[in-house]
Amino acid sequence: MGTWPHLRQAPITEALIDIRVDLPAETDLGTLASFQDAIKERYPQKRERRAWHGRIELKRSQDPLVHQSSGGVDGFLFTSPDGTQVVQARMDGFTFSRLKAYETWENLRDEAKTLWNRYRDITHPTRITRVAVRYINRLVLPLPVQDFKQWVLTTPDIAPTLPQALATFFLRLVIPFPEANCKAIVTQTIEPGDHHDTVPLIFDIDVFAEEERSCEADDLWSRFEALREIKNRIFWESITRQTEEKYR
Repeated sequence: MGTWPHLRQAPITEALIDIRVDLPAETDLGTLASFQDAIKERYPQKRERRAWHGRIELKRSQDPLVHQSSGGVDGFLFTSPDGTQVVQARMDGFTFSRLKAYETWENLRDEAKTLWNRYRDITHPTRITRVAVRYINRLVLPLPVQDFKQWVLTTPDIAPTLPQALATFFLRLVIPFPEANCKAIVTQTIEPGDHHDTVPLIFDIDVFAEEERSCEADDLWSRFEALREIKNRIFWESITRQTEEKYR
């Protein structure tokens, strides 16, 4: 495990642990709704979660692209009274999220573990199919930004003969880490700022492993430790000293 500095003002807006599963055919929304029974005092707010599926068809006509979508309720979200913690109980899995202000990995992991045990005990998944750790960072940078590499080392490159200014951008990379048997989806974009003299850079790191494992596996939480280590490596090897000093 690497040793990484601690950022007292970490720019994390959301951190989550996600576990995808296969459930028995008899599992229904009533089963998922009962997840709240034992945690209602800590997670009193409940709302439906809807899944949407889209399809694009190519047709020989003047309007060749046809988009169709459909969806329905596939689970529930339960939220803490202060809105900082959200747990999802879905037909395809479980997610625990900590929103701003982020505390520590240990708090995130331990709460996720408690809630996962509750989900597992009421749904009886047949297997785990995917595990992930995801951190969404919002780096508020002062304008003007002459070069995003002052702050983050992985950025879009523009041909040198073109104007170098960016009004907006969206960058998505999928990076394999064979030594950890996982992949990372790294997404960057800029969004409208809260003030005229700053620009928020979204730095989203989603580290996941698609692998089958037993829901009773003893090494599940050590697997999350390994995914978190990759997440930390991506973050710390991507930001500059200037960014580190800004959020220390």
